[in-house]
Amino acid sequence: MTIADNHAPQASGAVASDIETRRLVTAKAWKRAGELPGKFFDDPMLFVNPALNILLDLYISFRENREVNVSSACIASGAPATTALRYITRLLHLGLVQKTDDKKDLRVCYVDLTVTGKVRMEQSLDAAVDSDKRLGLARLRFEK
Repeated sequence: MTIADNHAPQASGAVASDIETRRLVTAKAWKRAGELPGKFFDDPMLFVNPALNILLDLYISFRENREVNVSSACIASGAPATTALRYITRLLHLGLVQKTDDKKDLRVCYVDLTVTGKVRMEQSLDAAVDSDKRLGLARLRFEK
């Protein structure tokens, strides 16, 4: 599947909203699940995945219409600030995130997903939802 394939019109209304809700719930579940192992081991950094943590945080923020400044993205990474900044730079070079300056405060810079970053995250989240369905787990997470 190409990025262009994922930009095809999706189902409208309630179906599109349901897809977006499932993606958001899955992103939040991944984020929580990624934080758990470190709570049970002496070295919590052993299980940190800064790039994924940043991408998940940016996707959740995108869906919740929140801006994320670079400092917050560093915190979300779960890694030391210098490590997080290296990952943000790598994600910038890969075209998955973009930075924009705050128009009022030049000390502040925001980071968000590019179109490519959003598409890749949605592909990943959709694959996770499909996997959960095949395993019979979808009903556990999305029942109302």
